[in-house]
Amino acid sequence: MSSIDVAPQAVLKSNLLKKALGQWRLLVCILAPAIVMLSPIPAGLTVEAWRLFAVYVAAILGFILRPYNEPVVILAVAAVY
Repeated sequence: MSSIDVAPQAVLKSNLLKKALGQWRLLVCILAPAIVMLSPIPAGLTVEAWRLFAVYVAAILGFILRPYNEPVVILAVAAVY
C-alpha cells in the first residue's frame, strides 16, 4: 500500500470529522435558545423581552461556536426574530 492510497482515506476521515463537529455546534446553537425560551420567565420581564434574550443567546453562541460564517448566523437570527 503506497502513501497515495492512504492520503484520500485520511482526507475523507478528516472531512467527516469536520462535518460532525459542525453539526454538533449547530445543535448547541439551536438547543440553548430553545431551552431559554421554555424555561420560566423571570419576574419583572415580559414575554417579548425573554424571547429577545433567547435570540441574543443564539446570536452570541453562533458567533462563538461558528457553525456557519457570520453573515449566515446574522441572517438566521434575524429570520427567527
